[in-house]
Amino acid sequence: MNNDEKKYLKKILDDYKIKKEEALDVGCGPKEKITADNNDQQAFTNRLTGLDKNVDFEPDIVLDFSTEAAKLEKNKYKLVLLSHMLEDCENPYDVLRSCNRILRDNGLLVIIQPYRGRYPRIGSEEANPGHRYDFEPYDVLYMVERTFYGKYKVINRIDDLSDRSFGLVIKKLNIPDASKNFKFPGIRKHYKQYYKLLGKE
Repeated sequence: MNNDEKKYLKKILDDYKIKKEEALDVGCGPKEKITADNNDQQAFTNRLTGLDKNVDFEPDIVLDFSTEAAKLEKNKYKLVLLSHMLEDCENPYDVLRSCNRILRDNGLLVIIQPYRGRYPRIGSEEANPGHRYDFEPYDVLYMVERTFYGKYKVINRIDDLSDRSFGLVIKKLNIPDASKNFKFPGIRKHYKQYYKLLGKE
């Protein structure tokens, strides 16, 4: 997480008076930088509950969110952070569904992502070998629509959060029976690579 991204997150934590026990940093990463040019590092350890599958990173919770999120308490967190995490997941839809499950009503999902087109694309020589997907804001918003079943509101979107990333803040809404009446948006060609993840399209 670079300095611009840290300022963005700090403002959210301050504005909404988020306490550590109310906030989960999914895939928090190491406590210290592994290399000088790598920004992967736990941010605000005194204000976020860190979760990571790598015990060597010394997170507060050792757990693979992609496969073991069901072990977490439902409707517990006021804020869930996904920072440079969705692009690494085998199935980002499952990750977003799990975020929906553990967020309390009116809770916040904060997403900080590399911006496709501003970051080395998958397949290029400079690409991050750990990345599985390249996203733009509308890609992520489309997946949120399908995993929060219309029960959400975008309360903040910054497409130029930094020179390589964008930021989104999604608020989970308490709308009775919304999921029963929700219809998935029509398929668009642009999103074809993401439909495959559902196993239904």
